[in-house]
Amino acid sequence: MKNIFILGATGNIGQELIKQIYEKQKEIRIVGLASSKKYTTLSKGFTQKECLDFSLKSDIFTNGKEMNFSEILSDCKNLGLKNLCFVDVTSSKKILDFHKEIIFNSDNKIVTANKNTLTICSYEDSAILTQNRVRYAF
Repeated sequence: MKNIFILGATGNIGQELIKQIYEKQKEIRIVGLASSKKYTTLSKGFTQKECLDFSLKSDIFTNGKEMNFSEILSDCKNLGLKNLCFVDVTSSKKILDFHKEIIFNSDNKIVTANKNTLTICSYEDSAILTQNRVRYAF
Protein backbone atom coordinates (compact mmCIF):
# COMPACT_ATOMS: atom_id res chain seq x y z
CA MET A 1 0.00 0.00 0.00
CA LYS A 2 1.36 3.41 -0.97
CA ASN A 3 0.85 6.24 1.49
CA ILE A 4 0.42 9.79 0.23
CA PHE A 5 0.23 13.17 1.90
CA ILE A 6 -1.48 15.86 -0.18
CA LEU A 7 -0.18 19.41 0.19
CA GLY A 8 -2.85 21.74 -1.17
CA ALA A 9 -5.73 19.37 -0.43
CA THR A 10 -8.30 22.17 -0.21
CA GLY A 11 -7.69 23.66 -3.64
CA ASN A 12 -9.35 22.69 -6.91
CA ILE A 13 -6.45 20.52 -8.04
CA GLY A 14 -6.18 18.85 -4.63
CA GLN A 15 -9.89 18.08 -4.57
CA GLU A 16 -9.83 16.64 -8.08
CA LEU A 17 -6.79 14.53 -7.20
CA ILE A 18 -8.61 13.12 -4.16
CA LYS A 19 -11.63 12.20 -6.30
CA GLN A 20 -9.44 10.51 -8.91
CA ILE A 21 -7.50 8.55 -6.32
CA TYR A 22 -10.65 7.11 -4.81
CA GLU A 23 -12.21 6.40 -8.20
CA LYS A 24 -9.20 4.77 -9.84
CA GLN A 25 -6.58 3.68 -7.32
CA LYS A 26 -7.09 0.92 -4.78
CA GLU A 27 -3.47 0.64 -3.69
CA ILE A 28 -3.13 4.21 -2.42
CA ARG A 29 -3.98 5.42 1.06
CA ILE A 30 -4.24 9.16 1.80
CA VAL A 31 -2.61 9.56 5.22
CA GLY A 32 -2.11 13.32 5.28
CA LEU A 33 -3.89 16.45 4.16
CA ALA A 34 -2.67 20.02 4.27
CA SER A 35 -3.97 23.44 3.37
CA SER A 36 -2.05 26.67 3.71
CA LYS A 37 -3.32 26.96 7.30
CA LYS A 38 -3.82 23.47 8.74
CA TYR A 39 -2.74 19.87 8.34
CA THR A 40 -3.83 16.51 9.67
CA THR A 41 -2.54 12.95 9.54
CA LEU A 42 -4.09 9.52 10.07
CA SER A 43 -1.96 6.38 9.80
CA LYS A 44 -4.87 4.15 8.71
CA GLY A 45 -5.77 6.66 6.00
CA PHE A 46 -8.73 8.95 5.43
CA THR A 47 -11.95 8.03 3.71
CA GLN A 48 -12.93 9.95 0.60
CA LYS A 49 -15.61 11.77 2.61
CA GLU A 50 -13.08 12.80 5.25
CA CYS A 51 -10.70 14.07 2.57
CA LEU A 52 -13.39 16.11 0.87
CA ASP A 53 -14.73 17.37 4.22
CA PHE A 54 -11.25 18.71 5.01
CA SER A 55 -11.78 21.35 2.34
CA LEU A 56 -15.17 22.30 3.76
CA LYS A 57 -13.60 23.42 7.03
CA SER A 58 -15.28 20.57 8.91
CA ASP A 59 -14.13 19.13 12.24
CA ILE A 60 -11.31 17.28 10.54
CA PHE A 61 -9.98 20.69 9.42
CA THR A 62 -10.68 22.70 12.57
CA ASN A 63 -9.14 19.95 14.74
CA GLY A 64 -6.03 19.85 12.54
CA LYS A 65 -2.68 21.27 13.56
CA GLU A 66 -1.40 24.68 12.54
CA MET A 67 0.63 24.41 9.34
CA ASN A 68 4.29 23.72 10.07
CA PHE A 69 6.39 21.84 7.52
CA SER A 70 8.95 20.54 10.03
CA GLU A 71 6.19 19.15 12.21
CA ILE A 72 4.62 17.36 9.24
CA LEU A 73 7.78 15.32 8.67
CA SER A 74 8.14 14.64 12.38
CA ASP A 75 4.49 13.54 12.71
CA CYS A 76 4.78 11.23 9.70
CA LYS A 77 7.92 9.68 11.15
CA ASN A 78 6.29 9.25 14.57
CA LEU A 79 3.31 7.51 12.94
CA GLY A 80 5.74 5.06 11.37
CA LEU A 81 4.48 5.76 7.86
CA LYS A 82 6.45 3.80 5.29
CA ASN A 83 6.44 4.19 1.52
CA LEU A 84 5.32 7.81 1.91
CA CYS A 85 5.06 10.21 -0.99
CA PHE A 86 4.18 13.87 -0.61
CA VAL A 87 2.12 15.32 -3.46
CA ASP A 88 2.51 19.10 -3.80
CA VAL A 89 -0.41 20.62 -5.68
CA THR A 90 0.03 24.05 -4.11
CA SER A 91 1.03 27.20 -5.92
CA SER A 92 3.26 28.23 -3.04
CA LYS A 93 6.63 29.80 -3.64
CA LYS A 94 7.51 29.26 0.03
CA ILE A 95 7.69 25.47 -0.10
CA LEU A 96 11.21 25.06 -1.50
CA ASP A 97 12.76 24.45 1.93
CA PHE A 98 10.22 21.68 2.58
CA HIS A 99 11.05 20.00 -0.73
CA LYS A 100 14.73 20.13 0.22
CA GLU A 101 14.02 18.77 3.69
CA ILE A 102 12.14 15.80 2.23
CA ILE A 103 14.94 14.96 -0.19
CA PHE A 104 17.90 15.62 2.13
CA ASN A 105 16.55 14.58 5.55
CA SER A 106 14.13 11.72 4.92
CA ASP A 107 13.56 8.62 2.83
CA ASN A 108 10.26 9.99 1.54
CA LYS A 109 9.41 10.97 -2.01
CA ILE A 110 7.73 14.04 -3.46
CA VAL A 111 5.76 14.57 -6.65
CA THR A 112 5.06 18.17 -7.51
CA ALA A 113 2.70 19.86 -9.91
CA ASN A 114 4.00 23.10 -8.40
CA LYS A 115 6.72 24.32 -10.73
CA ASN A 116 7.27 27.48 -8.66
CA THR A 117 9.73 25.65 -6.45
CA LEU A 118 11.99 24.84 -9.39
CA THR A 119 11.73 28.28 -10.98
CA ILE A 120 12.72 30.21 -7.85
CA CYS A 121 15.57 28.04 -6.65
CA SER A 122 19.17 28.24 -7.75
CA TYR A 123 20.47 26.04 -10.53
CA GLU A 124 22.45 24.06 -7.95
CA ASP A 125 19.34 23.40 -5.81
CA SER A 126 17.35 22.45 -8.89
CA ALA A 127 20.03 20.01 -10.01
CA ILE A 128 20.22 18.41 -6.56
CA LEU A 129 16.44 18.11 -6.16
CA THR A 130 15.88 16.62 -9.59
CA GLN A 131 18.88 14.30 -9.80
CA ASN A 132 16.88 11.40 -8.35
CA ARG A 133 13.66 11.20 -10.40
CA VAL A 134 12.39 8.31 -8.28
CA ARG A 135 12.30 10.49 -5.16
CA TYR A 136 11.57 13.87 -6.80
CA ALA A 137 9.14 13.85 -9.68
CA PHE A 138 7.59 16.79 -11.51
